[in-house]
Amino acid sequence: MKFSWKEIPYIHRRAFNHPRYYNLIFCRLVDAQLDDPDVEKTFMEPSRPIYESKTLPSLMLAKKVGNSYTASLYGCLVSYVVTAASPSALSGTRAGCFSYGSGLVASFFTMTFSEDTGPKSPLNKMWCNLADVKTRLDSRIKVLQGI
Repeated sequence: MKFSWKEIPYIHRRAFNHPRYYNLIFCRLVDAQLDDPDVEKTFMEPSRPIYESKTLPSLMLAKKVGNSYTASLYGCLVSYVVTAASPSALSGTRAGCFSYGSGLVASFFTMTFSEDTGPKSPLNKMWCNLADVKTRLDSRIKVLQGI
């Protein structure tokens, strides 16, 4: 079944960008194959700004290191912190942290970054301690296996 973004009524396209109404867009997919590449492509482009602003900042470490299983959640949190321009960019923001394990185990929690960004604040200290993570990762030397 071919699927087009234009087939979704206007109200649903507007709802896609409103967190409260994300699920409305899926009512049109009842007859569509959810594993259909056309369906995936249709939703990728409209969701790109949301992905780039909310998810992409947390993936820098995962892209450079790979999957670290349990530590992945905290690696993503580190990535989110170090991609912030400054501690004040994080101040008062909320982050959702989700970790899915094997079997039936998963956990979800939210955290709010402190509004205190003074030089001695925990948020500023954390941001400063993590500021060189990207530099350290980029300075790694690739070693071939078997040497």
